[in-house]
Amino acid sequence: MNLRYILSICVICCFSLKISAQTVEKFDIITLTDGSILNGVLLNENSANAEIRLTSGAQISIPANSIKNIKAGKDNHTYFSNGKSRKNKGYFGFVKTGLLFRRYASDYFDIVTSPGVQTVHGYRFNKKLSAGIGVGMEGFDRFKVLPIFAHLRYEPFDKRVRPYLSIDAGYGVALNSSSSWNEYSGGLMLQSAIGLQFSNRSGGGIFLELGQKFQWATEESAWNGNVNEWRFSRAAFNVGYLF
Repeated sequence: MNLRYILSICVICCFSLKISAQTVEKFDIITLTDGSILNGVLLNENSANAEIRLTSGAQISIPANSIKNIKAGKDNHTYFSNGKSRKNKGYFGFVKTGLLFRRYASDYFDIVTSPGVQTVHGYRFNKKLSAGIGVGMEGFDRFKVLPIFAHLRYEPFDKRVRPYLSIDAGYGVALNSSSSWNEYSGGLMLQSAIGLQFSNRSGGGIFLELGQKFQWATEESAWNGNVNEWRFSRAAFNVGYLF
């Protein structure tokens, strides 16, 4: 991991802590007769008017007959001052896609990239810790790999925009078709990542992450029996959606 990579991670953490400094509050979801939705706390209601404090902090008064229904926020969610939320416990899942990067030396230094996609499904134990099982599809030079892995995710701060750390460990199944010339097999897969989670109103949201991935694989020549063992090391950038 080079210096620029480390500095990028530090900038992400500092940025997230700055923009995430806000109070959290449980609130009601107020649906009006015209179909619009207000997020706030119902302070007082009589036959004529209803006093509502919005999540922005503003206090408004609306006609009582303009309220269609009021629904309390979910008990297993934390609600933030802008109306967005995060799920604190229960099922979680996400999908992500991105690029794996490597550098190779030739007449010039070039950046080589390959795409990848993954999905993980599991359980959120509390506000900070969640775990699950994942599967994906990735490319490493001439190898095509299907990783099957365990996923662990840690979110140290209870903020609307928050950094997280994750680690994946499992096995990458080689998808290359063996031929009369070569036989392919996969191997151990490891990945660590740091990212930013952006909350939405349903408790999930998009996320961005930088990571380092390692994948082991083997190529055996059916002609002379030579075995090449590969350990691929790739920087990874992913964009995903947590639900």
